[in-house]
This record gives sequence, C-alpha cells and structure tokens, in this order.
Amino acid sequence: TFRGDTSVGPEEGRGDTSPQFDVSGHSQRVVSEDGLVLRDNVFGSPADDARRRDFTVNALAYNIDDFSILDYVGGMEDLRNGVIRTIGDPGLRFVEDPVRMLRAVRFAALLGFTVEEETWAALMNNAAVINRAAPPRLYEEFLKLFLSGKGGTIYQLMRKGGLFSPLFPGFDEWLTRETDGFPHARVGENLYWIDTRVARGETISPPLMIALMFGEYLEERAEGYRRQGTCFQDAMTAAVSDFVGEQAPLVTIPHRISLAVREILMLQVRLGKIPGKRPQSVLSRPAFNDALDYLRCRCRFADQDSPFLIWWENYAKSKILPPVAADDKNNAGKRPRRRRKRKPRTATVSL
Repeated sequence: TFRGDTSVGPEEGRGDTSPQFDVSGHSQRVVSEDGLVLRDNVFGSPADDARRRDFTVNALAYNIDDFSILDYVGGMEDLRNGVIRTIGDPGLRFVEDPVRMLRAVRFAALLGFTVEEETWAALMNNAAVINRAAPPRLYEEFLKLFLSGKGGTIYQLMRKGGLFSPLFPGFDEWLTRETDGFPHARVGENLYWIDTRVARGETISPPLMIALMFGEYLEERAEGYRRQGTCFQDAMTAAVSDFVGEQAPLVTIPHRISLAVREILMLQVRLGKIPGKRPQSVLSRPAFNDALDYLRCRCRFADQDSPFLIWWENYAKSKILPPVAADDKNNAGKRPRRRRKRKPRTATVSL
C-alpha cells in the first residue's frame, strides 16, 4: 500500500493541502507541538510514497511490469555516489521522527557511505531531540546499531555527531575523563571485537553486548560501593540497578536483560577461581557462555593469555552439559529440593 505525504505543499507537487480524515472523522495525520509526527496514515501514489520516505536511497521502487526502477527523488545518483541524503529539509525530517538520525548513522556505517553535508549538519543541530522518541523504541534501535556488525564505526559516528550523549549522559560523561590516568579505550575495542564475531556469523546476545559496552563503567561504579563496605554481589547489583534506573526515561533496558548483564559481570569473580567450589554448577548457569566470552574479550584487550580463561575453556570442553530448558533457566545451578518421606498411614479398626 502506498502512503501519501501530507507535509508536501502545492509547489512540491501536491495540489490539495486540506486535512485528510478517515471514515470515523479522525484526522489521519497528527503532529505534536514540537513537530513530532504521532500518526501519519494517508493513502497516496508511488510518487507520494517515495517523497515521504526518509532518505533518497530508501525511496527506490521496482516495477514488475517492465522491470524498471522508479526513482522520484534522485536516489540512484546518491546510491552510485555513496551518499546518505534526506528527502526534503533534513532539519524538518529529523524533528518529525528523531530515530531517522540513528538510521542515517547506521546506513552510513553498514554501506560505507558518507552522510551528505547538509544532512550531517542538521543531524548535529538536532541531536538533542533524539530523546523525544519512545525509550522502548530507542532500545530496539540501540540493538540494531550495535549488533549490526559495524558497532565500532557507529559508536564513533554517534559520538562525533552528538547523538551518544543525550542517550547515555552518565556514561558519556565518564568516557570524557580518565581513570587512574588512562583513557577509556576499552569500549571501542570491545565493540570492534563484537563486530569481528558478527562478521564470522556468530550470534552475540543483547546482555553480552551491553556488558561489553558498559561493563568497565559498571565495575567502576560497583567499586565505589565496595569502598563503602558493601559486599561484591550487593555492590554490583546496586551499580546495575542505578544505571538501568537512570536509563529508563531515555533508553529502556528490559529487566530480564539487566539481570543477565549483572550475572555476566558477577561471574567474572567466580571465573577468577580455579577450580573453586562446585565448578560444575558454574557451567550450568545460563550466563556462563556469555561470561566466558566477556573474559575472552577482556584477555584480548589486555593482549595476554589468561590461565583462568584456558582452564575454564578446557573444563567446559571436557563436560557435556544437557541443554537448559527455557523454564529451567532461572533455577539452573540450584540443588533440587528433596521431598520429605511421609510415614505410612495406619488404619484404626473399632471393635
């Protein structure tokens, strides 16, 4: 179904600029006071549909009658030149839907294109409005960005364009300062490590990606609690809880994901003990594989072989574990409850 562009005026090819309504009498296009499009459902022609899209390279259609490409906005030229360009005024298009700025960065990184100069300037000028998008939607876009296989490049583009700070203000402020005289270079290196794994066709879980991206920051926050006398588990729980709470109005991280992130980071202490008590139970933890990958990435960043990593890898290979059912993941590693034996009942006969 082709949709029309109700924002186009008569001088741009649309003669009727009066409001359009559905069969119930409600307006088919609703825009907030800030210019954010809340509802936009107007039927139109293929040309209308092309003009309402975000970027020229996304507005190409294929005609199955004569096998031709329909290009109403100069998308083929931008495709040949490797350019990401908005259709119409980039400032207006980004205000209508702020997520388009993230899409511009993602397409540029994935395709190896450059963002057109005017489009990039509008992105930088409007980066602060990215928070107008719904936090759950921004979380989904966040996963698309950093699990795309170009997360390292996207991370650099987002910081350069000013998109990263509004989404992760506390984390971004931490990135700008040093810890013990060293810059926080591990974040970018971890993202490039993820990109390498994705390029090999491997799957990176959202909790592992988040742990690798924010782990060093969360560990430092947990250390602050530990200096106040809090035990490690409670300190890490508090650090993750604080971070997720701060991010909730911006990028909402689901509770189950935050629990898995906490488990990955907590298991790093247990993986530092070989063999320790009951190593078999560590292998049966749902987050074990992600925790081991976290340790692998850390060792790669340090450019050294860890005896702990080698031991756990060998131990995991020597044990064949049954797959953990989805319903049993929360109880993995726990001892089964023993049933108390009941005494046999005795019958009483009245004489």
